[in-house]
Formats: sequence, structure tokens, C-alpha cells
Amino acid sequence: MKKKYIPIGLVLVLLIGIAIYYFYPRTTTGKVNTVGTIEVHQYDITPRSSGYIEGLNVDLGSRITAGETLFTLSEPTTNTALDAAKASQAQGAANLADLQAGAREDQIKAYKALVDSATVSRDQALREFNRYEALYAEDAVSAQVRDQKQQAYDVAQQNLAKATADYQELLQGTRSQQIAAAQSQVEALKANVASAQSKVEDLMMKSPVNGLVLTKNYNKGEYVKAGAPVLTIADMQDAWVHIYVSTEQLALIKVGDKAQIKVDGLPGQIFEGYIERISPEAEYTPRQSITKTERHNLVYKVRIKVNNGQEILKPGMPVDVVIP
Repeated sequence: MKKKYIPIGLVLVLLIGIAIYYFYPRTTTGKVNTVGTIEVHQYDITPRSSGYIEGLNVDLGSRITAGETLFTLSEPTTNTALDAAKASQAQGAANLADLQAGAREDQIKAYKALVDSATVSRDQALREFNRYEALYAEDAVSAQVRDQKQQAYDVAQQNLAKATADYQELLQGTRSQQIAAAQSQVEALKANVASAQSKVEDLMMKSPVNGLVLTKNYNKGEYVKAGAPVLTIADMQDAWVHIYVSTEQLALIKVGDKAQIKVDGLPGQIFEGYIERISPEAEYTPRQSITKTERHNLVYKVRIKVNNGQEILKPGMPVDVVIP
């Protein structure tokens, strides 16, 4: 039986082919093909105050617009505080208006009547004191009685002085210092109303964006604490995909590069996107003794901004990503 020999030339060709395959630098197409998952910007709707949910106007899957009232809380003391603040402001404004308008004729007559009455009382007290002073000089009354009449006269004199001063101030008009003080008080009362109004508005939670209700954690009538997420709203048009690229692929891409996003359930439809951000660090920190083989396992996180204007792509949807 004859032995079969493999031609030396064929062996050399095979060896050269293997060497080229393993050691000759292979060229790349310049594309990154990978997979990712759709993510969207989500907003937790949390009340600033605690209370019972009085009105809940949306449900899971509801489409809402920016500024739309999502729910309201019932907190009676907040509304009561607002009513009290408004009443105080109205009273302060009325007082200021009176000061700015000056004295009315009926006020002037009333103050003049007080002066006249105080004058009569003073004159009567003076006559009484003079009479008892004379009786005391004749030892007809005690010093105690005389002193009582003296005190009565002093009080009547003080009352007349005050009534006269008030009447003169009324005739001269309100002093500028009084008006300034009243104006400052009105401004402070306005601030109190604004603060109370803000607390009432905090009981009405509105949507910050156009979006979709993803989660609903409470129902009407339930008590919710301040800061607890009642709803989660997704801005479906603010969508992106996170992908991970190798060290070799990292050298082929840059921020701003276009990307194409495809979905298995939508054959032939391509969603446009672009590289919005590339992580400056590898996903895993390399060890000092890392080998050449292990370096190929390092990946970098890349954020792809996706055009989802028609809101076809949903959060959590797996997609294929191609970066030309």
C-alpha cells in the first residue's frame, strides 16, 4: 500500500493563510451594530403638602398636556388661612384709604364734641375744687376730701388736653409718617396673601410636560404625604437609547454622528438619531495586570438621542442600533 503525501506547496499555502487570518490587521466597515432599549424622560408628580386626594383627573395611559391639572388635595386649614389673609389685606387697604382721604366732616364734628364735653367737665371740676379748697381753709372739710377734688380736676384737665390734641391733629390732616406706616402694613399683608395663595396652589398638581401617565400610585380619597410620588409622567418625545461599544468601536465614532434605530415589529421603518454623549471612562476599571485579551472586554456607554416625534417608540422597547 502506497503512502500518500500532502504536497509541501499546499502546506505552505495553508500556513500563510492562517498567519494572515490571525496576525494581519483586519479592516473594518466603519459601522457599529448593536442593540439597546428605549428610555424616555420620566417625571414623578409629588405634592409639596400632605392631604387627601380630592380630585384625580387622569388614569394609566392617559395623554396629558403641559399645565393640565392632574389632581388636587383637600387641606381645609390652607384655604382658611388664605381667607383670613385676604380679609386682613382688605382691612389694611381700607385704613390706608381713610388716612389718604383725610378727615370727614362728621369726624371733625365728633372730635369737636369731645373737646366741648371735656371742657365742660374740666370747668365743673375746677369749680368743685375751688369750693372745697375754700371749705378746707375754714376747716369745714378734711384734707382727704380736698385732695380728691384736686385729683378729679387734674384728670379732667388731662382729658381736655388729649381731646384738644386729637382735634387739632384731625384738623391738620394725617401725617406723612402715618400714611407711610399704613402703606408698609398693606404691602406686608399683600405678601401674606401671596404666601397663602401659593400654598393653595400647591394643592393643585399640574403636569410639567406633554406626556403619558406611566404609573398611578394613589386613588381619589386616599391620604398622601408631601413628597410621595402620586403619578409618573413620561415625555415620550424625549427618548434615547444607551448602547455599549468596545475600545475598537470607540475610535470609529464621535458625538454628533448619526444613528439609525430599527425595531423588529416595524420592518423597513428606520428612526433617526444621533450620538448625544459618550462616556469618558470604560464601564469597568482595568486592573494593573489586565491582559491584552481582557482589554477587548472593556465597553463605553454611549447615549443615542432618538427622534420619537410621533411617539411610536415606547419605554423598554428593544431596538437595533446602527451607527454608519
